[in-house]
Amino acid sequence: MPYSVSWEPEGIYRSFSGFIDGAEILDSNMKLYRDARFKGARYIINNFSEVSGHSIDAAQLEAFVSTDEMISMEKHAFKLALVVPQDEYIGLANYLCELTKHKLFEYEHFQTIEDARKWVAN
Repeated sequence: MPYSVSWEPEGIYRSFSGFIDGAEILDSNMKLYRDARFKGARYIINNFSEVSGHSIDAAQLEAFVSTDEMISMEKHAFKLALVVPQDEYIGLANYLCELTKHKLFEYEHFQTIEDARKWVAN
């Protein structure tokens, strides 16, 4: 699962490509959370527009939410934008957003990076 991380002044931009695996995403999340720069971040934009397939299941999505909830106890308000332009992945994005309703970490999905950037800026 190739991905790149760019640290921005107020957040993180992460881009995934190829075939993605839920366990690898969870591992990459934990690496971000352990990085000292994470304390100053207000958002993560996860760009999935170059993904060709996945092996993510509902249990893994619930694990993402659980770890984010633990981190939110220290971080509090935080935005996670998902850029998901492919129709076949919208269901996963919707389910993840539904799981995180009324949580400290806000999740939302978008079709474009520009829309995601507008949301995290507010």
